Amino acid sequence: MLEDNKKNVILTIILGTIFILIAFLTIIPNSIIGKYGFFYTDFVHDMIHFLTGVILLYIAFKKNHWIPKTLRISGMFYIALAIIGAISIGAVSIGKVMGFIGMSGADNILHLVLGLILVFLGTKEISMPDTEENMENI
Repeated sequence: MLEDNKKNVILTIILGTIFILIAFLTIIPNSIIGKYGFFYTDFVHDMIHFLTGVILLYIAFKKNHWIPKTLRISGMFYIALAIIGAISIGAVSIGKVMGFIGMSGADNILHLVLGLILVFLGTKEISMPDTEENMENI
């Protein structure tokens, strides 16, 4: 059981770190992500990525028995964001989703795929108490 938990903790740390790095990557002008990138983001969009990363890291280090539920909820959030984005701005344009989140059609597709992956990763339940002793073993 510890091995499954260890894998989930490591995976969640990696995912959280990626979300935070993506949020900071937009500071550097590039053609992939940011105001002038293929994946359009603005400050609010970047903060959503940053907060997702912080939450995942917190769960990984402090509440590791919450990992599956957190991954599923995060996945459902990104799926909902993709659907709302597709309805709001379509599959190819750039605009503000719900009036305040800058996104592009490419973001909608990416968020849908990301959401499905997060829900899939969160389908495996961990039955292990959350203790400091468990984290020392990881």
